Amino acid sequence: MENIKLTNASNTGDSYSAISTTTTDLELNNVVIENCYGDVGSAIKCRDGIYKFNNVVLSDNLGGKAIRISCLTYSTNPILQINMENVLISNNYPGQGIGAGSGGGANIRGHHEIAGDYYLKMINCDFNSNHNNFYDGSTGLGGSSGLFLSNDLTADIVNCTFADNTLSYNTGCVITAMGADINIYNSILFDNDGYSFIIWNEEEVNISHSLIENGDSNVFYYSTGAINWMEGNLDEDPLWLNSGEYPYYLQSTSPCIDAGTLELPPGIELPEYDIAGNPRIYGETIDMGAYEWQGVEAEEDEIIPITQTKISNYPNPFNPSTTIKLDLAESGKIELVIYNIKGQKVKTLMDAYSTKGHFEIIWRGVDDNKRSVASGNYYIKLKVNGKERTVSKCVLLK
Repeated sequence: MENIKLTNASNTGDSYSAISTTTTDLELNNVVIENCYGDVGSAIKCRDGIYKFNNVVLSDNLGGKAIRISCLTYSTNPILQINMENVLISNNYPGQGIGAGSGGGANIRGHHEIAGDYYLKMINCDFNSNHNNFYDGSTGLGGSSGLFLSNDLTADIVNCTFADNTLSYNTGCVITAMGADINIYNSILFDNDGYSFIIWNEEEVNISHSLIENGDSNVFYYSTGAINWMEGNLDEDPLWLNSGEYPYYLQSTSPCIDAGTLELPPGIELPEYDIAGNPRIYGETIDMGAYEWQGVEAEEDEIIPITQTKISNYPNPFNPSTTIKLDLAESGKIELVIYNIKGQKVKTLMDAYSTKGHFEIIWRGVDDNKRSVASGNYYIKLKVNGKERTVSKCVLLK
């Protein structure tokens, strides 16, 4: 389904008002769903399937979560694979009356009894200004305004923005993890009501190179779970533009510029553009959040064009890490990979679309499984749009 706009749909009962599927795969491209109403939810309801959403807008809907995706309760072979890129979920509110839905962004869950490979990949998504009014009287906890993830789900959340989401009960949160393992990279959670996270059990939650308001002090641990705070995280004002068509675009002084990482989980390939349609990587490396800062025009500074694509690294020899300088004379799909002297791939440092420019990437002497590699000679190979451009040798000495 592509290039359509669905508005003013209304439904009651256990279904969503705009799109509902069961055991059927669904792909949405350039789709807008707005001003719809549903008791259980408001925009999309899917059960058991493979789902791809690209350039989708879900806004100003009333009812339950804007998206609810789960496994069928009675399924004997449940499947759930979800890929969301450049999705805007904004201004989705509860319905009116008893049982009319508690609002918020998305509810995604695997099967409550059958373990499986239930997976969510979310890149360049913006959750803003959603509201949730759920309250659990038995625990005293509120609902989630952004994401509720549960039931053996694994989620990779990359370059997403969660902002200005509100709650009727401040004992709620932005993201709930209930039996779900979550990896968060290059993302921003700021200026939301309630906790940033509610961690229910012994979920594995890893956060890297992300801005999380108030850090671990704004996390509620219901049981024995914990968050693994990895490298590069921030706790400060992201300095959004706060005006215009893209209010969560970064100001030129934002600490989130060039503060992300390209060392992402296996299988994550960044799209060519951010959610606003701008190049996903600009400057030395990727920014935090769904919106990539695109620079400012300099009237007086002379810009020296890059005429040759090349790579170098310093220090060399190195231990334990080296910085790889990358000069790109052309834009396109960039693959930067470390190989050993046997020609075996050791570490993928970059696999993403990029504009031309100067970049710096750190290799910490580990492979794709984060294991330290042995001393010796290694080769840094650069491909642009599938064609090999240059190779450079580096030496690890321990």
